Amino acid sequence: RYDAMPRASSLGTRSGAEAASLGGALRSSLNPKTYLWETTLCAESSSFLQDHRVSGTVTVPGAAFVDMALQAAAQVFGTSQYVIEQLELTTALLLPPQAEVRLQVALCREQPGIAKIRFQTPLAGSDGAYREHASASARLLEVQPTPPASLSFESVQARCRAFDLEAHYRAASEHGIEYGPAFRGLTAVWVSEQEAIARANLPSQVTFHEGAHVVHPALLDACWQTAVSLLFAQASGAALYLPVAIESIQCFAQPGTQVLAHAQLRTALDAPEVMLDVSLYDPEGNPLLVTSGLKLRQVAAQTSLDDAVYAQRWQ
Repeated sequence: RYDAMPRASSLGTRSGAEAASLGGALRSSLNPKTYLWETTLCAESSSFLQDHRVSGTVTVPGAAFVDMALQAAAQVFGTSQYVIEQLELTTALLLPPQAEVRLQVALCREQPGIAKIRFQTPLAGSDGAYREHASASARLLEVQPTPPASLSFESVQARCRAFDLEAHYRAASEHGIEYGPAFRGLTAVWVSEQEAIARANLPSQVTFHEGAHVVHPALLDACWQTAVSLLFAQASGAALYLPVAIESIQCFAQPGTQVLAHAQLRTALDAPEVMLDVSLYDPEGNPLLVTSGLKLRQVAAQTSLDDAVYAQRWQ
């Protein structure tokens, strides 16, 4: 038996809640520690999903799982005093043309102050079997965390050189990542050997509802592209980088539609898995959100998702 809940939001609906906005949770009277959300994904009816393609296939961006994990934890814990940890993007979530895909988000409070979040879709032709696409842990913090120091944009910019945005998107296309208008939120990028900084906006064609997201997936993806620009500017060879894991995500203030993004490299550029920290700040340099330990895995350029070793597995 499940308690009544508000109407579930739709990931592919222009009116009402827009992509990745969860709405209210279902709670089972048989398992009161579990909270469930269901949402429908459809590339054609979303204001941004169809603009994110990997090797020609519409693919739900990893940033959408981050936003939904933050929403779920905030709703269940009832506070912003929490951290998302060990988020793993294990299975690519592909959206076939003219199709609707039902995504289930489940949060289980395993012990006081700790919850496990899973993202699953039903397997076609199966009787109740699901495929897991991502998972994460949420941990309630005993004390309010101290925010990072404010960003001195000019100081970081002085250590970097300008990187041409057209070169960024051309390199992305050559490496199998097709960013449509909704995912071209970068307005300027500067890179050095160890870091990159950028200005990013949520593109005007993307539907934005105040309070519907902790951070809009298209905006967070643009900020992650700051890290990708760093790799494109320096890495040799044709390589496609896909996000596979994040050590922790912490939100200090809700981002709006205009941010600064700062990416800092933590591993060697030629490593099969590159790790970076990507932080978001408001236009004045005040900290908003930190994704620590963003892990990008390198695969061959122009590899079909159906043929690659990560075809349904990114891990």
